[in-house]
Amino acid sequence: MATNFTVLFHARKKVKTDQSLLIYLRVTIDGNRFESSIHRQIDKDKWIPKVEKAKGNSEETKSLNDYLDLMRNRAFNFQRELLME
Repeated sequence: MATNFTVLFHARKKVKTDQSLLIYLRVTIDGNRFESSIHRQIDKDKWIPKVEKAKGNSEETKSLNDYLDLMRNRAFNFQRELLME
């Protein structure tokens, strides 16, 4: 049974000369990590690592943040299902 479960998003540079970052989802279960790209990218200046979200009020930013919330909720729903088994 999973006792320690964390979900976080982080962004990494795509290439050294590019200003955009690729966003990754990292799930850790009892010390075992799984990391996967969520196939979204963001401008380097719009990513807030501390809150794991994009800053701004544009429709694009709102859409990305909604998607991140959806992915986080899906991960926690998966955790709940594992705990119920």
